[in-house]
Amino acid sequence: MKTFKFLFLLAISIVMVACSSTSYITKGANGEDVDTRLAGEWAGSEKDQQDKGMSKEWVMQRNQDGTFVLHFTVIQNGESRTHDEAGNWWILDGKYYEFTEAV
Repeated sequence: MKTFKFLFLLAISIVMVACSSTSYITKGANGEDVDTRLAGEWAGSEKDQQDKGMSKEWVMQRNQDGTFVLHFTVIQNGESRTHDEAGNWWILDGKYYEFTEAV
């Protein structure tokens, strides 16, 4: 019976540590906290939001070291333009932040 209780408590402890809210927080290249759950490829688009007839698409690659590369495509009047940006991203008090530099 003691062995069962010990194994049960051990299993609960392992689950609690694995589910800990800080197990996915690391330090990024800029020294800020990075939530690794937000790393990966993120994409989005919009149409007619800023100018009628203009659409935008973007793909952001967020790295686990807190850096990112962002690729924009803007389509207006049948013409397509691209623009790239790079920078750092981090979290602070549950909010997402990024600092961008044009490439």
